[in-house]
Amino acid sequence: MSPGGGGETVTNLTQAQVERFNNLANRPFTPCRCFHAPTLDHLRIAREVEQLFSAIGWQQYLTINYPTFEELCCEFFSTFEFNRNEFITLDEPEVINFRLGGTQFGMSINEFNLTLGFASEDTIASGAYINSACDYTRPFSTDYIDIWREWSTDRQVYNPSQSKASHLKDPVLKVVHRFLAHNFSGRKDTSGTLTKVEFYFLWCMRNKVQVNFGCWVATQMETVMQKRNKPVILGSLITHLAIRVGVLDLDKEHNYTLARENEPLDLRSLERMGVIFKVGDVYQFTPPGEGGPRPRVPTTAPSTDSPPHPDQAGPSSSHPPPAGDPRYPDLQVGLHELNTQL
Repeated sequence: MSPGGGGETVTNLTQAQVERFNNLANRPFTPCRCFHAPTLDHLRIAREVEQLFSAIGWQQYLTINYPTFEELCCEFFSTFEFNRNEFITLDEPEVINFRLGGTQFGMSINEFNLTLGFASEDTIASGAYINSACDYTRPFSTDYIDIWREWSTDRQVYNPSQSKASHLKDPVLKVVHRFLAHNFSGRKDTSGTLTKVEFYFLWCMRNKVQVNFGCWVATQMETVMQKRNKPVILGSLITHLAIRVGVLDLDKEHNYTLARENEPLDLRSLERMGVIFKVGDVYQFTPPGEGGPRPRVPTTAPSTDSPPHPDQAGPSSSHPPPAGDPRYPDLQVGLHELNTQL
């Protein structure tokens, strides 16, 4: 694929933009993940997940579920600029600039949020939006090491490149983290590393601190071209943006090349990530501190001829759920129901 051939034709780029476009075209495209409603219902966390995203003003994120297209992503990132400085205001014009579908766009942070659907004309005048976080805020910025000690079972000092979300005590935050890791950070690592940005978003969700999506995602978009070997990320969001600005209608024929379909965060994928595990027909949240997928354990009736060997004891006794947490009961999921809904 090149700016002038394959799929939709992209023209009128500068030489520097053409070079960036060609570099992007040779990178892998990271698939985005969408929440899988039947899975959230099975795990009995649908309402809490919605509340967490609403708490930071990101409920729109739950509805974005579009495929990734090569030309749209390459055109967008090769032309994207975020002219951020310490004195920037939310209504400063044309601090965010990009091209999509051959059309040049220049927007303020407010206009970017409005276009993406993360704000409305009413909300941008509200105090909650005006004061929404565009950077780390206190007390997280000063106390995140202590917060990690409180929130996790990890006895090591928090390290944004090494600490694992598997240590989180709250299983719902583990699920939300996997969404953020795939869709915002653009990672598909199986280790479940909890970056500082992701940790901050989770903290904001639990503490109802509004987060300015446009500002944070524009900062994230900048990193794509800053790291020349970084995979192409945020494809579903860019398709969403192209639809919102009127350069793409998925109900009409187009020549854009499909790079990735969205993938669901369903039971099977959460099991592979080690967030949940299955014993017979029962799903359980993996206790904090454990990482990676567990082998499935079949449910078998104990022998009446001899006592069971200690190694054959069920996981509920060898890995008791944390006391007092109602979200750790066995999650009853019938195989027939699971197969029909997945």
